[in-house]
Amino acid sequence: MLSKFFPDNPKAKIQLNYAFHDLSTQLRKWMIQKELDVDDYLQRRLLIRACKKQFLHQQFFKNTRQTLDALEDDFLEVPNTWLMRYETNYKLFYHVQTPKNQQEVESLTDMEANLELFYFGSKIRLLCQKIIRKQVFKSLPEIDASELELTLNFAQKYQDVIPFFSLYLQIIHHLKKPEKSALNHFIRNFKRDRTKLDRLDQSILFYIAANSLNNLTMTGDKTTLKTQFDLFQYAFDNDLVLFDNEIGSGPFNGFLVAACMLGEFKVAQKMLKKYKPFFNPKIKEDFANLMQCTIYFHQKKYEKIELSLNQFSFKIPGLRIRSRHLLLRSLYERYLKDKTLKATILSELVKLRKYIQKQNVLSESRKITYYTLIVIVRKLTNAAHKRPSHRAKVKHELTIFLNDESNKPISRDWLLEKIDSL
Repeated sequence: MLSKFFPDNPKAKIQLNYAFHDLSTQLRKWMIQKELDVDDYLQRRLLIRACKKQFLHQQFFKNTRQTLDALEDDFLEVPNTWLMRYETNYKLFYHVQTPKNQQEVESLTDMEANLELFYFGSKIRLLCQKIIRKQVFKSLPEIDASELELTLNFAQKYQDVIPFFSLYLQIIHHLKKPEKSALNHFIRNFKRDRTKLDRLDQSILFYIAANSLNNLTMTGDKTTLKTQFDLFQYAFDNDLVLFDNEIGSGPFNGFLVAACMLGEFKVAQKMLKKYKPFFNPKIKEDFANLMQCTIYFHQKKYEKIELSLNQFSFKIPGLRIRSRHLLLRSLYERYLKDKTLKATILSELVKLRKYIQKQNVLSESRKITYYTLIVIVRKLTNAAHKRPSHRAKVKHELTIFLNDESNKPISRDWLLEKIDSL
């Protein structure tokens, strides 16, 4: 093609490739410079390195001390700061002109202290993620008890002076033993101390709290709905919902359900439209469709759900399970007025069970929440159009079954509502 535009220049293609390469190089330099311009610590770090290379010892010590002062006064008490302090003290201690034959060297003490803070700060953050994932995915290894105890003991030493450790301790205790009162206490403290954390930890802790509230709602505790809705409104107002320009699907689903159950359909629709561009690109259309169907469900527009869900393949297993789950509930709602749908519901129950059985990544406890749902919906379906005495008997049996704390099906609140109206 280039030969048509440059018939007298056979080297046009090579020259164009060189030009694009030069452009790419300049763009890369521009991006690096742009990041450097806004990163005060990186500028200081490079200056210290330059002073050392040029044997400017006086300037090296001056800039190192100034950097340590800035890290002490102007930076948050979080793992990234502790790592920067460790690195700066490391350079100071191992400089050729730092005396090392003294009984105590300040930079050595500070280096060790900040290394410990960084290690255990990073460790407690990772433990949160491991505890959450272990509850869902069975393939993860068990959490080492001694490792957990060591990390928590270290965090407890600093919980009164460093909000980072205090908040992570609170959320880990809740994850290990979920209690609504403890979660509400954490949320109050999170709102109070949020600005003492960096953007990463604000998002992590917000999403854990949002997911925990969602889990409580799914087990039938409707008293958490308002708390869940308010927490998300707080997050929207304080720009906490986007992390790396994406919004988490789980917490957003929890917010949408809470908004719908509170009758805030306009808010739910508005937020779905506003944040759809920020859904994970791999699941954007499927997830947006599922969220729209969730709104339809709470608006009792059941026919629209089936039409919408049938238009999507839901390649991601988690979304496919949730879509089948939503379809099942929608079919049951229609079945209460149209008993010809009985065979369709029973068929969907079989399909859902078979699909969940194939999902080896799901933990057994997670699978059981769906299996329990399937058992209850089957009993409800078989009893819904029977004589009153039979329905009363099934209602009594299922009420006793769900009142047992060990039985925690997914959509417990919806099941309780259907049992009560049987």
